[in-house]
Amino acid sequence: MDGFVEIAGVTPLMKHAYNGRRRDVRTWLRRRGVDVNATDSEGDTVLFYAIAGGCFNTFLIVWNHSGVDKTVVNKQGRDALMTAVVNGRSKKIVEFLLEQPETDLTMVDNERNTALHCAAIGGNTEICSLLFSCCDPQQRTATNQEGNTPLHIFFYGC
Repeated sequence: MDGFVEIAGVTPLMKHAYNGRRRDVRTWLRRRGVDVNATDSEGDTVLFYAIAGGCFNTFLIVWNHSGVDKTVVNKQGRDALMTAVVNGRSKKIVEFLLEQPETDLTMVDNERNTALHCAAIGGNTEICSLLFSCCDPQQRTATNQEGNTPLHIFFYGC
């Protein structure tokens, strides 16, 4: 397994997923001994890298691979949806995640940010609007550990 891990725990599979290299991702996923849930130094898995890369088709390849932990949380306490909305690169990935039973809109990260807070941090207006329409009123006015609501963050960059 030593040959798969590079600096800070970023594997070649993670790099290919981030860069949207579907053929390389498929090749690595077929390899024996590849840990699809390996984490880098931040606790991000290949799923997070596929989300951050923003290529929907690459993301789907990873999402649909058997053994991929779809409920994984990184060291910031963020899940797949939070990663997708703070990154803001793919509305299609966000829409997909919102339809999945694994998605929990009530989850908070280590700083008590909800997915809506994370969307506000990401600053993508379309994604913020989409999440705002999915959240209940309590989530819209929830405060993080600094006392900021998602709207404070979005409008004032707190």
